[in-house]
Amino acid sequence: MAMNTSKTAWQDVVEDMRGRGADGKDEDFKAIVDYLAKYFGAIVQVNKAAAKELQDQLDLTGDEAGAIVKYREANMSIKDWTALSMVPGLDIKKLEPLKKRIKF
Repeated sequence: MAMNTSKTAWQDVVEDMRGRGADGKDEDFKAIVDYLAKYFGAIVQVNKAAAKELQDQLDLTGDEAGAIVKYREANMSIKDWTALSMVPGLDIKKLEPLKKRIKF
C-alpha cells in the first residue's frame, strides 16, 4: 500500500488489523485512522485543488483555504513552499507537519 492514501483506505487497513486481533476501543481506532489520514493522506496539489479539498485534506479553515485559492488566482500559481508561506491569512506553521503531502 502507498504511504500517501485516502482516509477510506487507511480505514480499511485499520479494520483489517482489527479483524486480525488488534486490541483497542472504537475511539482508539478512530484516532489511529485520523492520524494516518492527516500525516500520510493523499497528496494535495495546491495549484489544482478546490478550496473545499484544501480545507478537508489539509485541515484548514474555510478562510485559509479560500486565501490560498485567491492568492494562486492572483499570482497565476503558487510555485513553492516559500510562495505558499506568503499567502495572507495562512498560518504556514500549521502546514509544516503536512509539508510532504503538498505539491505545487
